[in-house]
Amino acid sequence: MPNELCLNGALRRPIRVVGFGGGYNQNGTLAFIFQHHDDALSHRHRAKLVAGAFSDDSPDWSPLVAGYYDVDENRCYGNWKQCLEKEMTLLDKPDLAVIATRNVDHYKTALTCLQMGLHVVCEKPVTMTVLQAIDLKDVAAQHKRVFAVPHCYRHAPTAVLAQEMVEQGEFGHLLAARLRYIQGWEDRKMTLQECPQTWRNDATVGGVGGATGDIQTHIFDFVRRVAQAKPLELLSEQRQFVAGRNNDDYSVTLVRCEGSALVTLIASQVTTSRANDVEMELDFADASVEWKSRSTNELTVRRHGKVDEVYRDDPNAGWAQKYPKFRKACHGPGGHWNGDLGRGWSRFYGEVLDDVATCVLGGQVDPAKAEYSTAEDGVWGMRLIHGANRSKGIWVPFPEK
Repeated sequence: MPNELCLNGALRRPIRVVGFGGGYNQNGTLAFIFQHHDDALSHRHRAKLVAGAFSDDSPDWSPLVAGYYDVDENRCYGNWKQCLEKEMTLLDKPDLAVIATRNVDHYKTALTCLQMGLHVVCEKPVTMTVLQAIDLKDVAAQHKRVFAVPHCYRHAPTAVLAQEMVEQGEFGHLLAARLRYIQGWEDRKMTLQECPQTWRNDATVGGVGGATGDIQTHIFDFVRRVAQAKPLELLSEQRQFVAGRNNDDYSVTLVRCEGSALVTLIASQVTTSRANDVEMELDFADASVEWKSRSTNELTVRRHGKVDEVYRDDPNAGWAQKYPKFRKACHGPGGHWNGDLGRGWSRFYGEVLDDVATCVLGGQVDPAKAEYSTAEDGVWGMRLIHGANRSKGIWVPFPEK
């Protein structure tokens, strides 16, 4: 049987995963983000969660979470240090660590994982400071380990199509872009204690970038990847509408890019009755492009004097033959929920697991060629967060530290 038809190619076994975080929120609900990780990891049975410490701040919860994820109770630990000390001595030790803890714990957990030989997927923001993010990038390179950040919107097939069209020069140079990420889970009438994940609103635990770090980093990654925007400096205004919060829940950031392109990034977590809406509008010299998370199976392109072009997630269409990345991103025939954002997660992990399997087998991978967000993208996210925090309404360069 050809290797490409086997489980993880020549490896012929699932990637073994250790998980950190994913415990219960203050309101008693299971943290949803780790569920996304687990669902995507188990897609096509390419990876298996085998161990973890699922709640460092409430160790008694960890076995309950482990049961939910079908992890052997003997491989469930009270904290990440205990977990790594034991797991990395086993013959069937993990290959990959997934870190979805509180932001303040990302750096020390990821650094230890890399130093012990694990590949890493780390939630954003990857660290608390720019220098910490640079350190993780350097350590990952030194140890030749995969380091990935789950910015999954870039993996929607129609987003990949837009990126491929830009790469092929179909639209001319970028003039401007407007991206919005709008949520309403923090109602302005809430007190800080009523918010479902209070730690996110505390700069000492969640970082100085509230909405900036949580969601504006997603659309910043999106415009850098899809539109190939190359940032130079930024101006940002941030607000805290929820009483008692000490980081932002609303942020508007302007980014000047190479070629004089101007990018506008708007992030809100306090817009009443909005769920999770991402919108991208790109203005190029020869066309405009529109993409929305509520219609991820469609990409709209408008050219001067022509009828609007609406591209859908059909890898078998005649026009699609010139876009190999787009065709690869579609898991099925047109209209079969290729654009569902859950599939963006599975595509992200598909690319990551390809590279992890290559490394486990003794090969090497070049992060510069990765389709997923890497440690370098994690650094750019931290540069956005701290640049926006320092800006306070004036233009500043993206910080180097």
